[in-house]
Amino acid sequence: MRKGPPLRDDLPPEPSRWSQVPLATGLGWVGLFVVYLVMYLSSGGYPNARAGVGAVVPAAIYLVGAIGLTVWRPSRALGSGLLLGLGVWLLIGGGPCIADLARTPGAA
Repeated sequence: MRKGPPLRDDLPPEPSRWSQVPLATGLGWVGLFVVYLVMYLSSGGYPNARAGVGAVVPAAIYLVGAIGLTVWRPSRALGSGLLLGLGVWLLIGGGPCIADLARTPGAA
């Protein structure tokens, strides 16, 4: 019988942290849509200066938090999922936003 710490082969396999990626992607995507839908409805449905600043601040906080989680090794999968969620949100949410701005007179 061998004494000392167990060998790598004796240890049970660690669960994959990458299973957090789809969950974080979905939660980040839905969370951003909810935040911006509430902001859109509270601004009366038309863009103004306050809505523009209000649109940048939550996205910047989300981006900094997601990058921070990606850099920190134990939460790398969670941060990666949040960054993927941001990308999905930009692709899917950008279309209706551009369409809304295009139909608003004097917005551009």
